[in-house]
Amino acid sequence: MILMKRPIFVLLTLLLFSIACVGISTPATQTVAAIPTGTNDNPLVYGNITLKGDPEFITQTRAALALLEEKDPEAFTKIQTYVGIIEQGQHSGMWAWEIPPRYEVGNATAFYSVTWYASTIAHDATHSELYTRYQNEHPGRACPSRGVQRRGDRALL
Repeated sequence: MILMKRPIFVLLTLLLFSIACVGISTPATQTVAAIPTGTNDNPLVYGNITLKGDPEFITQTRAALALLEEKDPEAFTKIQTYVGIIEQGQHSGMWAWEIPPRYEVGNATAFYSVTWYASTIAHDATHSELYTRYQNEHPGRACPSRGVQRRGDRALL
């Protein structure tokens, strides 16, 4: 029984690193510092996260971030640290190697529900966190799974 659990653990660990490090070779040299959300009255900025998209997307994103800030302050702090831009796009994915790290969000994700959207922001902030940790622990080394994106396999994003 123990022998069967170990391969599953190894596979899950590899999958986690694969997801966090897809297509990445540039080391992270900067993270976003946390700023309390109440200090910025600009509707295109929430805390220290820049929001890019149409007005409905901005409203939905602000609602999702407010939900996280209220209900899960620990996740919200992680988001403030590892996501610098949330931008409306064609699909959803974390661009952790960019400075600042950017979470691209498709409408299907953003408008499914505020709760769902909030959970995806927290989830993708974890990808950015893992990427940053890997780069800090292995300076100058490419993420182990960089070939996945080059094959066009977006299923792990």
